[in-house]
Amino acid sequence: MKKQHFTTELLEDYYENRFFKDLKSFFTIEKIGDAEYVKGFKTSLQFIFNQPSAIPPKKKRGTEEEILFLALLSFMFSSEEAINRLTGSEEKEKVASCMTDFGFPWLYSANSMELSSFLTKNSDTLDIHIEKEVFAIRDAMTLVEPFMLEKLIPFLRNWDNGSLCMKICFFDTLSEHLHDCIDRGLRDFYRSRFYKHKGLSGLSLTHQEFYAYYNERFPQQIRSYFSDAEDKGNYLLILGVPYNNNKRWDDGNPGGDIKDNFMFANFILYFTLAQQSILEIAKEASDDFHQYSGWPMISSGPGGGPYLHPLYMLEYAGLAPKKYEAPLLLEMVEHYFPYLRQEMNTIINGNVNAAKNAEAGKRFVEAIKNRKRSQINKYLDKEEKSIKELLAKWQTSSADSLRKLLIDENLPVQLECK
Repeated sequence: MKKQHFTTELLEDYYENRFFKDLKSFFTIEKIGDAEYVKGFKTSLQFIFNQPSAIPPKKKRGTEEEILFLALLSFMFSSEEAINRLTGSEEKEKVASCMTDFGFPWLYSANSMELSSFLTKNSDTLDIHIEKEVFAIRDAMTLVEPFMLEKLIPFLRNWDNGSLCMKICFFDTLSEHLHDCIDRGLRDFYRSRFYKHKGLSGLSLTHQEFYAYYNERFPQQIRSYFSDAEDKGNYLLILGVPYNNNKRWDDGNPGGDIKDNFMFANFILYFTLAQQSILEIAKEASDDFHQYSGWPMISSGPGGGPYLHPLYMLEYAGLAPKKYEAPLLLEMVEHYFPYLRQEMNTIINGNVNAAKNAEAGKRFVEAIKNRKRSQINKYLDKEEKSIKELLAKWQTSSADSLRKLLIDENLPVQLECK
């Protein structure tokens, strides 16, 4: 959802010319005595706002108007809630008549709930599906609330010779109470429907986030961070990871934010591990592995080539976590290595649906059949476990680098070239 731009002119035009028509198109409204009551919904909000406008040129209406409708509807609901509470239940029919004369059919009493519950119960019909839509309603409300109060309060002062004034007592109390109903309602709706505590880092580790990053952001970020990489058509060949190869001014910020940076490091770590499992067990199939999988071929440069330990490769590329960051990367590894392992299993079992190179795939699967496939899996099991253990040790280690940590743990910083 793109960012919405709300103006007083747009609000006034929509309120005066289309809002009340939309109310009648959206709700089933019944007249009882002097008041109109909402009895249900006629259709979904999406249906209304996806229809071509009657105003030439005929085109679909902007999402700004849909958000303004939701903000005005929230004001309507909250004003009825606030006035109902301030006047008492014995005045309900009178207040319903008053609101009807103002232009608002009585919605609150038909639902007997707060705004947050109303929005939650009817979120599908109201077409509120993502958290950004709630933020957009909140932003629109900064215009809607003062705009509507300027209309509502004078109306209430004069309606039926001011008969409700004594019940409401102080209109600043009404304004405060109404603001509280709106603010609390939107906040509680957001927290109950969309909010999940993500810790101080703001990291959200979900299946959807993994695949969104994998398919949408990682391909661009790896080309940008390793700008000297060669596009081999089916995969990316990174011939050197240090900053001077890739003309980076800064290390460690491939994605521009915490989440993407940790995701990027997680992927480079696993891709290095995966390619080394092939180099160790079936080196002759290495080229076909990358051709078939589309996974990058990562080399540290002259000397270490593709054989640096995955954590040292990460450090060499300027992607090593600080010790205080190690728990976050470890959490990422714990959560997302299984997804990458599942992708790797698909590759070594020859089940890649959108194979980059089918012929390379046939050669690769043939090269690792039987015993070598089992050896690759054992290698991955062992090294995945080792990386997790090393990240846990890095948090409290006296070593000043990951390379030194490997040496302290009597582990090779570089695989033996075969």
